[in-house]
Amino acid sequence: MTGFNGIHLRRHEGYDAGSTITAIADLYEMVYAEPPYDGGPLFTRQRFLQRTNRQVQSPGFSLITADADRVLVGFA
Repeated sequence: MTGFNGIHLRRHEGYDAGSTITAIADLYEMVYAEPPYDGGPLFTRQRFLQRTNRQVQSPGFSLITADADRVLVGFA
């Protein structure tokens, strides 16, 4: 799906989200390295991956990614 100003949105459900987890973790790590989070213990890459891998297994789980020119720029 094409979104606003060349941003492409894609919905991932269940284990399909796992296919993008490395890119998502890279972006997460970059975002949460800044204040006020500063990579605190709740915001580490490892903790994010643990939470997300657990959530992916939940019934009804879905994830939206946003990319521009095939570069991940956001997720929810």
